[in-house]
Amino acid sequence: MTLEELEKTLEEQEKLEIIKFIHDRNFRLIELADSKATSILTVNGIMLTVVFALASFIPGFFDLVTLNDYIKIGFFSAYLLCSGASLFFSIRTISPIQDTGIPPPKNIFYYRQILRYKDVNEYISDVEEQLNDFSSVLRSLANQIYSISTVNQRKYKNVLRCVWLLLFSFLIFILLIISLFI
Repeated sequence: MTLEELEKTLEEQEKLEIIKFIHDRNFRLIELADSKATSILTVNGIMLTVVFALASFIPGFFDLVTLNDYIKIGFFSAYLLCSGASLFFSIRTISPIQDTGIPPPKNIFYYRQILRYKDVNEYISDVEEQLNDFSSVLRSLANQIYSISTVNQRKYKNVLRCVWLLLFSFLIFILLIISLFI
């Protein structure tokens, strides 16, 4: 191996390490968004249990006789609506299917595109072909990083919605408790 070839190989390895670093950082952000959504899902589950237990233990909770009963049911309904929307966005955040439309129909790096190959031999052939062209590998990894960033953006928008809806449902829960003692 000549000195030029060795330098080129080292440069390619450095580039690949940088791309892997960027990929790992972005993928960790996806894991973090999923963890946040799971935590919000857990808090919502606990709060829903408390609210339903509260409603079932109070005699006449669903009676509609006085104005206070209508207010109480209004807060209860608003709480269920906010909590349900927060649950929806939490589940949507942790959903494994996040289409971006960025990668080509077949790609050696994406599990969903890998499964589009007719068999393992076709996949292996394409892997060998792409690995022989370093710029092709970098382009494919760059596409993957961009796709991950697109997924991150969607996940964090959903997490933000979850958090706001959860906070709003806490406020409604407090108002519901106050309406029970009026």
